[in-house]
Amino acid sequence: MLISASFMHIIPQSFKMNGAAPVFLLAGFLAIYLSNRLLNLYVCQHDQPVDCAEGIIPTPGIGFHSLIDGVIYSVTFNVSILTGALAAIGMILHEFPEGIVSFVVLERGVFPRRKSLRHAFVAAALSTPSGTLVSVARM
Repeated sequence: MLISASFMHIIPQSFKMNGAAPVFLLAGFLAIYLSNRLLNLYVCQHDQPVDCAEGIIPTPGIGFHSLIDGVIYSVTFNVSILTGALAAIGMILHEFPEGIVSFVVLERGVFPRRKSLRHAFVAAALSTPSGTLVSVARM
C-alpha cells in the first residue's frame, strides 16, 4: 500500500511541483543503495553468516526514521498544541514497537543480547530526541 501510494501519487506529484525532483529521487535511492552495500562490505565479514547484513543494515534506517520523528514532534507542536499532542500520541504508540523490532533484528543478526539492546536503544530511542533538539535549534 505504501509503495503503491508512493509510485502512483507522491512521486508524480513531486515531479510536477519541482523540476529537480527526479534528481533528488535518484540521489536518495543511490544513497540508500550505496550505504547498504558499504555496510555489508565493511561491517559483515565474509566468514560471518548471511544474517549479518539482515541484522545490521536495517538499524541505521530505523535510526534515521526516528531522527525524522523527532523533527516531526517539534514541527507539529509549533503548529498548535492539539496537532502536536495528536502527533505525539501516534508517535509514542509506534516508538515502543520500533524499539522492539530494532532489538530483535539486531539480536537475530549477529549481536549478543546486551549489545543488541544498546544499539537498539541508540537507534530507536536516542535519535528521536536528537531530531527534536536539532530542529528546535533551527526554528
